[in-house]
Amino acid sequence: MKAFRIIDQWGWCYHFISREHSKFSRHEIIPMKFDVTDFEGVSLVYIHSPNIFTFHIKRICKVCKDLGIPIIGGYAGNPEFWDERAQKTYDNLDIAVGISPETYNFCKKNYQCPTIYMPEPVNTDFFRQTVPFSENSELRVGWAGGKCKPIKRVHLLDKLKYNVIRQSKWGTEEFNKLRTQEHMVDFYNNIDVLVLTSLSECQPRVVLEAMACGKAVISTDVGNIRAMLEQRWIVPVEQHLMVEHMNERLDWLKDRKLLKEVGEKNRERVMKMFSWSSVVNLWDNVFECVALKDMASAVVNSKNYVTSNMLKFLYN
Repeated sequence: MKAFRIIDQWGWCYHFISREHSKFSRHEIIPMKFDVTDFEGVSLVYIHSPNIFTFHIKRICKVCKDLGIPIIGGYAGNPEFWDERAQKTYDNLDIAVGISPETYNFCKKNYQCPTIYMPEPVNTDFFRQTVPFSENSELRVGWAGGKCKPIKRVHLLDKLKYNVIRQSKWGTEEFNKLRTQEHMVDFYNNIDVLVLTSLSECQPRVVLEAMACGKAVISTDVGNIRAMLEQRWIVPVEQHLMVEHMNERLDWLKDRKLLKEVGEKNRERVMKMFSWSSVVNLWDNVFECVALKDMASAVVNSKNYVTSNMLKFLYN
């Protein structure tokens, strides 16, 4: 089966996710930018988000409808925080995908087609610990993301007691098909703990990447974080509380034994629930079901994952 995954930019998040799916899938998964025009031989189209490029997303939805190609409409961001000019819904879908409680419930409210939850995985063969754990060193705190995005609240890093190493490579020079993420593996392996200060997220990829590299993570209570981290490493979203609680937990992690234990548990959790090697069959099965227009079976596949991983409490 040949399927397109529609992305916004080469060398950025959606492209990396699509490339990983292609690597592990039993199907022909092809990342395509939003301006694609040739759909010959395509059995299915997955669009990462409706706000990628309104004109082209509307065009793709119409072309696929005319050609009888099923569409899976993804939500990789919470529409509540999108600019008013951004397209928040697709014109027509066969099935909607949320990767967080907020996006799942948004889809349930705004579409008559079925809505499912799907985990957004990471390549744990690539993101892994490459530097031996040091028993004796000062705590190294890191942050990664788009620093230009207000929702990331980068300014709050300055309020933490610890110096924060920041990774934020973003720009036209980065947007190319051949770009890799070796620099991110190096970044994670040169910190001890990743902090996330965001006001909103869905399933933040940087958290998965850091966990896969065996790092501790402290995050605000956003998106799908409760499915990813132990409760004690989740802090309130409110600014003053976030700073207080994050500083407290960073102090805890000065205990190198605890730091190592948390990192190892994080790696294990990602391997079990959010690794392409463990969930690619779920994605491939859902793609097959939708391509065959068997939405009921796609829903069952998603529900089985949610139930088996005890995530049902996150979704209505």
